[in-house]
Amino acid sequence: RAGAGAGAGVLGESGMASSAGVWGDATGSAAYAVRGTTSSGLQYAGYFEGRGYFQDDLGVGREPLHRLHVEEGSISSNVVHLERLADSTSASDVLEIEMGPGSQTTTQFIECQWSNGDVKLRVWADGDVTADGTLTGGGADFAEMAPVTGGAGAAEAGDVMMIDPANPGSFMRSFGARSTLVAGVYSTKPGVLVSEHDWDQVARSVLGGGGAMGGEETALKPLELGAMIGEAPLAVVGIVPCKVSAENGAIRPGDLLVTASIPGHAMRDENPRAGTIVGKALGSLDGGVGVVRVLVTLQ
Repeated sequence: RAGAGAGAGVLGESGMASSAGVWGDATGSAAYAVRGTTSSGLQYAGYFEGRGYFQDDLGVGREPLHRLHVEEGSISSNVVHLERLADSTSASDVLEIEMGPGSQTTTQFIECQWSNGDVKLRVWADGDVTADGTLTGGGADFAEMAPVTGGAGAAEAGDVMMIDPANPGSFMRSFGARSTLVAGVYSTKPGVLVSEHDWDQVARSVLGGGGAMGGEETALKPLELGAMIGEAPLAVVGIVPCKVSAENGAIRPGDLLVTASIPGHAMRDENPRAGTIVGKALGSLDGGVGVVRVLVTLQ
């Protein structure tokens, strides 16, 4: 029994490997090997400095039905709070969820549901994500990682991009007015970014040595890895900043835009041919060159 202050009712200390400072053994039904109680929420029924090991199920707030079972009765408290106080480094995750290598793809890493069983979010073992709600990101466009002739540095955000006729499957900064090869705009900040790649495999291939650092996969983002293999985000739908030229007249909101004679730029066209439209202007440009927001609507 501990009195006032920072005393301990039971203090255990072990200085030898595989030994126990405190050992409890319960054999009866509903018996406790070790039990601690407190009379105040500011006291600790148990306090561990260093590692703790639980061989069987652990329940917090209730009897456990799972390996780790946490239940909170309050409507105003977080059920689980994870926080790293030190600044994180690459490949240091706050939460890592792992399955065995033989797991089926129909199993799930994450399932979020209401208490009535209505599932709102699933993250499947094969990487698929299904959600009932709206995906909200920092950008407003849908982009796909696409190979760029000469590497990702051969173009830059805001450039109008076109199919490279000399390299099937590759793209390049546009050139020539009213090109039917127009393909989209180099995205500044994709809202949704998709790719045919398995980015973990790309990381292993590019970084070598399994792509691991300190026992963890090196976690580079797709935009970084894409640049390493010569790819860039190509916006094919949505709103993006786009380089424009007033060489065919001042640009006004609603104008249809096609490729300009200036590489990587778009210009207005009152009667564009089918297959030449990159999108509609959402801003204005009175003269020269500049950048306006464009609703990408390839036609």
